[in-house]
Amino acid sequence: MNFQSGLGRIKEMKHPLAVLMVFGIILRLVLMPLFSFNIDLTYWMKVFTLIDGGNDLYSVGGYFYTPIWGYVLGAMDALAHMLGITDFGTLEPEMYPYQERDYSISPYITSIAFNFIVKIPLLLTDIGVAYLLYAFVKRVADENKALLACLLWFLCPLTVLESSVHAMFDNMSAMFTLMAFIAAYDRRYILAGGVYSLAIFTKFFPLFFVFFLVAMVFRNEGIGMPAMRNLGKATVSAVAVMLMIELPPIIKGQFWDTLEFMTQRVGISASTLDGMGVWFFVGLFALLFLLGLLLPRPAALVFLVGAYLLVGGDVLAQAGRNILKGRVFDENFLMALATIGAIALGEYPEAVAVMLFYQIGELFQSIAVGRSRKSIASLMDIRPDSACVIRDGEEIVVEPDEVEVGETIVVRPGEKIPIDGVIVEGKTALDTSALTGESVPRNV
Repeated sequence: MNFQSGLGRIKEMKHPLAVLMVFGIILRLVLMPLFSFNIDLTYWMKVFTLIDGGNDLYSVGGYFYTPIWGYVLGAMDALAHMLGITDFGTLEPEMYPYQERDYSISPYITSIAFNFIVKIPLLLTDIGVAYLLYAFVKRVADENKALLACLLWFLCPLTVLESSVHAMFDNMSAMFTLMAFIAAYDRRYILAGGVYSLAIFTKFFPLFFVFFLVAMVFRNEGIGMPAMRNLGKATVSAVAVMLMIELPPIIKGQFWDTLEFMTQRVGISASTLDGMGVWFFVGLFALLFLLGLLLPRPAALVFLVGAYLLVGGDVLAQAGRNILKGRVFDENFLMALATIGAIALGEYPEAVAVMLFYQIGELFQSIAVGRSRKSIASLMDIRPDSACVIRDGEEIVVEPDEVEVGETIVVRPGEKIPIDGVIVEGKTALDTSALTGESVPRNV
């Protein structure tokens, strides 16, 4: 039986879509618990262990992706405990010698229950993508092509392998990308931008589909201001969703950690990210704050709250940690109280501005403290390690701390003065810039 005749028999059935779906689901349910690719499942098991130990995704090494899949794993971990599943896998030391030969070999053997529960969201995602393809293609073409599109996805060996064996979440990113494309096709640009942000922050590769989405907007609206306005709406929606996804890591100062895996794939180093980080957040804050001032409410509130959390998230987090430790009334608590009070009164821009000015003050304080430390360090550098003291008519080199009150020390040209004293003989010019701030030598 060739492919076309097989597809024809499926179409002749009373409910061909249901037949396809049931067959694909049964195939996956058979593969999910029994087959695995342990290198990735081992990492997911480590994430379960991290969460059970009270850690977040990035506090301990072991999770290298953006937060969305980590949130899904957290939900599956909670479900596992609700079902009484605590055996996630076992360590087999005999596998260590083989691990050195091939990176894809893991010394951990994950349990059947763990394999199944981790792959549940991937199964549901496969079903979701299949239905989206069927419904969309049926709208723009006919049912025959819709069935073919559904079959090419749901029974594709690579799709089945990735979700039911490999346990990789690429299909989630594919689903969000497809949803964004359909939303853009239907001129629902705000939804398209938000879902597209979900796609990018699940896996990085959908970023390269941005050209198709932009082309879809121009196809619908023409080349002109209407298209630009709708592109702006989609961009704003994407940024807002990104902030919601990344809010916990941003508050904890882990934002760049969430992008580490993606940026390594495109060759961006951590030092480059550190250099870009400050300017990225400054630009993002300026964009959110400006949109919050210009847009009408309630849309403006989303961006003002985003700007507030971006500039003051660390203050709120520190205030919360201090309260838990019994240290309530500090500057972090007072700033949080003042700005939250402003938000409660509806004065969102004022709350953002107050938090911004506080952070600017903290910046100037840190600069001043840094300069003071540098000055103190420079003073320590000019203090010599030895002093030449005259004892019994002879010059003896001793530690500066060993010079007694009333003794005479000798300072030759070019040497540093080891201790305080009064000049009893000779003249010179001293560099006193570390004490007076003046670079001109002083005659003494």
